Amino acid sequence: MDFLSQINIALRGPTGQPQSATDTISRLADRLSPSTLLADRRAAVLALKGLARDWKADVGERALSGLLDVLQNDAEVDADIGKAVLETLIILCEVDENAPAAARDLGYKHTDAVLADDRVAQKLFALMADHSFYLRYSALQFLSALLQNRRQVVQAYFLKAPVGVTSLIALLEDKREIIRNEAIFTIQSLISQSPEIQKIMAFEGAFEKLFNIILNEQGVEGGVVVQDALACIDGLLRFNQSNQSYFRGSSLPPVLLSLIGFPASLPFDTPAPQQFALQLWDMQQKRTNVSFVVGIVGLLARHAGPPDVLSITCARCLVEIGISSNFPTGVKAQALRLIPSNLSALPLAEMVVTPYMPVPDTNGEEWDRLEPASALDALVELVLHGEYNAIIDGDRRTKDGMELRAAAVAVFQNFVQKEEISEAIVQAMVSQPGSQAPVTPLLYALTTVPVSPLNIPSVTSTHFAALLFSHLLRFSPRAKVLARSIVPQSGASSPNAAYFVPADGGAPPPPSSPRRATRTRTRRRRCCRS
Repeated sequence: MDFLSQINIALRGPTGQPQSATDTISRLADRLSPSTLLADRRAAVLALKGLARDWKADVGERALSGLLDVLQNDAEVDADIGKAVLETLIILCEVDENAPAAARDLGYKHTDAVLADDRVAQKLFALMADHSFYLRYSALQFLSALLQNRRQVVQAYFLKAPVGVTSLIALLEDKREIIRNEAIFTIQSLISQSPEIQKIMAFEGAFEKLFNIILNEQGVEGGVVVQDALACIDGLLRFNQSNQSYFRGSSLPPVLLSLIGFPASLPFDTPAPQQFALQLWDMQQKRTNVSFVVGIVGLLARHAGPPDVLSITCARCLVEIGISSNFPTGVKAQALRLIPSNLSALPLAEMVVTPYMPVPDTNGEEWDRLEPASALDALVELVLHGEYNAIIDGDRRTKDGMELRAAAVAVFQNFVQKEEISEAIVQAMVSQPGSQAPVTPLLYALTTVPVSPLNIPSVTSTHFAALLFSHLLRFSPRAKVLARSIVPQSGASSPNAAYFVPADGGAPPPPSSPRRATRTRTRRRRCCRS
């Protein structure tokens, strides 16, 4: 009742006559003076909060200075007035991108007044360490609003704050999810385009705490909070060589790979486990989360110095995703695009993969596991015939499917940049004395005569085959000479013949038998046994 009577007096004035909104705001602003009682200041702040949305300009002009004084002097003393003043300041500083230009400019004007010096920013960093739930949460929300409007100014104040880093990092371990999630969102904005803050956050344990959040939220199967945590990790690593070196030397890369089920130490002659290659993709959120993981793996695969064990492992993971998994098509293309251009340390011809093929008419519920093959075989087949040999797309050429094949072409191009590799591939197409030339999938696609009317998948396969063949010849005069001696044979053998590339550039072995699918059928919801 005291609060209501105080508001009534403020609205009607001492004579009992109604006042204009401007007069009311002026009277309420006067009540923010430190000389008034705390209860009066609390009532005035609550009243101004109610008026701020409709009378933002007047409240900002007449009461902003007093509100900032209340924040400095009373917020830590009284949690209720602290919460109210923070919520009022948020309303005054928020900028709605859909609002008229004048309304947006008003939000920026109030933000500039708030950030005229570092007092407010320092107070917010201190309030984030307060035990009151509402003070912590409101301080985070206000800091996020200021970062959205004037990020660089807040970042400069943050670097000078004695308790800013400690307070913010500690919130990542807050048991109250709403505060923890708001802290993740705030950190995303705070670290943007600031290598110094990124390094400080990393050395204060941000990586470890973010991964703990992800693991506690069921990994990539989790919700939006996992996406935000992964985005935060990506922001700490991308464009920051120091943080990348720190992360690579930590125990976290295996944890990152385990999020998508890929073992950190997998021999090149051992296929990836089925629980990695075959997963459920019913939830769009999981696709988004995995895309973030793949992006971070791509960062680790691109090592500035000579390839090390981690960069090779990450590149291997990207290859497995791109050519021998049931990951979403867009994620596969992303993985192939992230494979480093220098593939000298990644022996695609020796790497064993086990591709999977969806069983027709099962709606992706059952899969056939093909016989193990080299990664190069699987890569070429992906380029020539599309994802899953077009079992799902049929004659349609989808945007995602074509992007995946184009990404695979780029991987092939990078792999054959060494002349000895491209020459060995072309040499394998040349017939030896007294024998016919082996019909590799590439040669078969190049020599298949188009039929009328034109078949779209066949024409596309020929087009991609020509691209692959041109990459073999472009930088190797000897490969061009060898190509002139290729004589395609009539009655060619199966187009699925093995695609051999000698690692040492020596003579290729005799053609191997065609690859076949082992009829090891598995449902997605249970593991099959070899």
